[in-house]
Amino acid sequence: MSDELRRRIPEAPELRRVFDQSWLSEERIDESLERLGSFVSWAERIGSKGGHDLGEASVLAVASELGFTAVLDDRHARSVASAHYRQVHGTLWLLAESWRIDRATEVQVCNLVNALRDSGMRLPCSGGDFSKFAKTNKLGPWR
Repeated sequence: MSDELRRRIPEAPELRRVFDQSWLSEERIDESLERLGSFVSWAERIGSKGGHDLGEASVLAVASELGFTAVLDDRHARSVASAHYRQVHGTLWLLAESWRIDRATEVQVCNLVNALRDSGMRLPCSGGDFSKFAKTNKLGPWR
């Protein structure tokens, strides 16, 4: 997923802010043959074609191996993943959780929501509306 974001930085420089978050870390997909095999299995489940959904498949391969929560925003991939792995959520859930556990402030999270929207990501709220969205959907501090 990080490669996907990095490729978009020339057209959406605000995405650099995602990489400034100390609470995020990266895992490589090519760490083991088992992880690569899991990646192929997830890509087949999701129905990856023409290079689409490979980021989602890599996230699922690492998350399922390490017992992490997979963060996916593609509706189809998240639906398929949820049928096979119970720890699947979207980006807004992740941002709300980072706020809930004091890894990011409300202002930082709202600024990230705006940066993601400014980059072209389709989200159901702006940074200014994020607190209300999180409360309405019982995310983060309202979980």
